Amino acid sequence: REEWVAVRRADEDSADGWSELAALYAALGRGDDADRSLRRALALDPSRASDWGNLADLYEATGRPEEAQDALARGLAHRPEAPALIHARGLAHIRGGRREEALADLRRAVELGPGVSRFAYVYVVALLDLGGEDAASAELEAALTRYPRDPQLLSLAVSLAQRRGDREAALAAARILEESDPGDPGYQSLVLQLRLED
Repeated sequence: REEWVAVRRADEDSADGWSELAALYAALGRGDDADRSLRRALALDPSRASDWGNLADLYEATGRPEEAQDALARGLAHRPEAPALIHARGLAHIRGGRREEALADLRRAVELGPGVSRFAYVYVVALLDLGGEDAASAELEAALTRYPRDPQLLSLAVSLAQRRGDREAALAAARILEESDPGDPGYQSLVLQLRLED
């Protein structure tokens, strides 16, 4: 690992190199070095949305929420339509108790990142917590048309159907889960449990 670090340091003008070095430092628990490396990468190329996101994550993980929000704001100044940064800002709004701003950002991330099922899942969960079950159910239905075999969304569909007392809908979603991963004993058990409830 140290040899790899030395090679990366030799390439002083590579934003990719500094970013990869930051990932290594983070994996080694060397947060200060990861911070410095990310800032070097961003000095070379401030349009790197993933590095701004990683910097914000690093600050959040080390108890520096104000610096995390500043990193997101600076990243969005360079890449205002970056869905991952907008999503991260939405999560920061949730932590800060800013409900409307959170939902707006999480929804915008879904719109800008149509290939990322995680954005849709988090938005549905936020609607459940902040916006009500009807809105969450409608958004979940829309998300499942885009990601019909996503396990997180399907698990959420099972849970919501059970809350509504709709065993058939819960069983239908559980069967898709089981079909997508037939070796998973948890999915098999869920289908069996729902069948026995009949």
